[in-house]
Amino acid sequence: MLFQRINRSDPEKIYIVVKNIYSTAALALGQSVQFDIASAKDGVSVTRPSARATSAGFNYAGVAAETIGVNGYGLIQVFGYFPSANVRCTSGLKGSKPVVAGRPLCPNAAGSVFCLENMDTKSKNITYACVGFALGGNASWTTKQIPIFINAM
Repeated sequence: MLFQRINRSDPEKIYIVVKNIYSTAALALGQSVQFDIASAKDGVSVTRPSARATSAGFNYAGVAAETIGVNGYGLIQVFGYFPSANVRCTSGLKGSKPVVAGRPLCPNAAGSVFCLENMDTKSKNITYACVGFALGGNASWTTKQIPIFINAM
């Protein structure tokens, strides 16, 4: 783990080193990833998030802090302010409530994209992990990079 040196002008951040085993493409800055619990099972390999119904977000790893090539190693952020994470409005919410500052975020429902979505805080059907909260907004289902506070520890 890499801990940012404490100072008064920058918010605290924590990073970990991971291996990108997503075979189709490099990870890009701001993409959300999960630990691979299906094949690698080594605590360092990450891939595209799976559907929330199967993972519930509990194997969520963090947000790519840099480009990480296929089978390459790099940093993801697991705690603190992140200025440009991929976030979209959840399509499954009744009325598709927009992402607004302060709304809790979780891995996306479909598991087909590298982004976070706003949580349905009234849902009683499935339990899933809140991994941070929005500091910006996005009223669209189209992925947009917004500032977030991440807490994937």
